Formats: sequence, C-alpha cells, structure tokens
Amino acid sequence: MKTRAQVQTQIFVYAIAAIVVTLIMIYGYTAIQKMREQAEDVAYIKFKTDLENAVKTLSYATPGDVDKLELQLPKGYREICFVDVEKAATNNGAFVNRPIISSSVGTAKENVF
Repeated sequence: MKTRAQVQTQIFVYAIAAIVVTLIMIYGYTAIQKMREQAEDVAYIKFKTDLENAVKTLSYATPGDVDKLELQLPKGYREICFVDVEKAATNNGAFVNRPIISSSVGTAKENVF
C-alpha cells in the first residue's frame, strides 16, 4: 500500500520528467532549424563558388569552344539572370517582367541576379 508521501514524490518525478522532455524537444527543434539554415547558406556559397570558378575557367577558353555547364541552384531560387550592365543601361524596357532586375541594373556593379 502506497503512502501519501510516495504518491506526491511520484507526481513530482513525473512533472520533472515532463519538463526535461519538453526542454530536450525545444532544444532539438532549434538545433535542427539552425542546421537547416546553415545547409542553405552552404548551398548558396557552393553555388557562388562553382559559378565563379566556371567563369574563370571559361575566360581562358578560345573563341569557338563549347562547354556545357550545369549548376544546382540553391533552395529558394528558381532562375538566374546574367546581364550585360552596359547594354542593359541603354535598354530600359528590357526587364519589364523583372522589376527587381530593372531597378537594380542602373546602379549595380554585379551582373548576376
């Protein structure tokens, strides 16, 4: 037969266990979220590095060379746009369907959007 003190102790143990499990779940969720964010950052950096290396490699190519380049876009991106900034500045209506590019071309130092 259980005494009243044993029942109260058992309830206390269950409450502490529930709190510990909850804290572990919260920590695990935040850790997984941080890992996902870091994975997205790594994918973006890898894409950027691969693109820069490909451009450097292609800059040494001779006219008439053909090279097929396949890059994996990072998550969250659907397309990439290369712009000749000098030509685009004189052709203002070229990016009517791309307002971000249109507003950035005149002031951009980069040509990849």
